[in-house]
Amino acid sequence: MTLTIGDMALRLTLAVVLSGVIGVDREFKNRPAGFRTHMLVCVGAALVALIQRQIELDVTGFVSANPELSDALHSDPARLIAQVVSGIGFLGAGTIIMTKRAVHGLTTAASLWSVAALGLALGMGYYTMAILAFALILLVLAVFQRVIRVPEFIRIEIVCRHPRVTQAFIQETFRHRQVRLRAEADDFSYDGSQKSFTNVMILILPRGLTLSELAEDLSACEDILRIRTVTT
Repeated sequence: MTLTIGDMALRLTLAVVLSGVIGVDREFKNRPAGFRTHMLVCVGAALVALIQRQIELDVTGFVSANPELSDALHSDPARLIAQVVSGIGFLGAGTIIMTKRAVHGLTTAASLWSVAALGLALGMGYYTMAILAFALILLVLAVFQRVIRVPEFIRIEIVCRHPRVTQAFIQETFRHRQVRLRAEADDFSYDGSQKSFTNVMILILPRGLTLSELAEDLSACEDILRIRTVTT
């Protein structure tokens, strides 16, 4: 008993096509792991599953031909594919970037883990399961982000004079522009040489308002010396 070339070609080709579609989404969004990475992960996982499947068929065929060896020969149907599930975590960890105040790349790491599972399903011949999973993965990555709007937090640093007067102006500008002040960060400093205060705020901008437009409104106050975004 053995897998035919047609079976192997079909499973590996599906792994390339389905993972390629997912990889295009990641590539288009300029994520650390893109088109080729997702395809290689899925094809590699599918290949491991094919090897596992072929080992099972070889052992089953050998035992059928030699029944007296049935107690001595066994095949663990999940040993190889289990290593893929755990091993892909190291590759996914490479896409995660952790800064002082934020973590990026978790979705890409999860998509790599998902295409690995997709490759295992295809390699084992579970086509229906793989296609359903592919549709759901694509739905989460490409559709949910457009349908479900998650507030984007923006961290800005404002350097100003006369903080009491300036703070009132800032709050009024936020109210007029419907900007939500999520929190004021712990970073607060005073520069005695310039007699200026530095404050960091975490904001949620309403839909349609850009940071440059908000900065232009805030710059109308002469006591605000500098406005910039903080990424780390």
